[in-house]
Amino acid sequence: MPCLVKSWIFLVCAALIGLGGCGWVSHAEEPASNPRASEPRVEVVGELVTQQSAQEVACEDPTLTWDTFGDEFVRNWCRGCHSPWLDEGRRYGAPVGVDLGEHDDVQRLAARALARATGDAPTMPPGGGPSDEERELFRVWLECGAP
Repeated sequence: MPCLVKSWIFLVCAALIGLGGCGWVSHAEEPASNPRASEPRVEVVGELVTQQSAQEVACEDPTLTWDTFGDEFVRNWCRGCHSPWLDEGRRYGAPVGVDLGEHDDVQRLAARALARATGDAPTMPPGGGPSDEERELFRVWLECGAP
């Protein structure tokens, strides 16, 4: 497993443990004088922390950025077809104009990339591609706004 994936998994686990451990959150024991009391936090009491709340924690302090994750992922798995530098005959069917050459291109097309390259039945890249773990990191990165 690549080091970045291990680091990301560690950070998500650490965030969940910091939220109350084992997926449960309770703030009843937190004293009012806690200096972190004014910080935003997930307000879930007596319920399992949902994937969405873990996502919110991950987005607050993004480890996945264009420089640490996005550029390499897009270069390895997308730009072989979705490059503005490829003419129509070398794009393997990718529509002209659906280009992921620069960071702002990916941000502009994030919803489209999210729909096609993540989830239970991704269609991009058409020949397979990234591992499930890499796809999950791509999903998190895109849903956090592709910082």
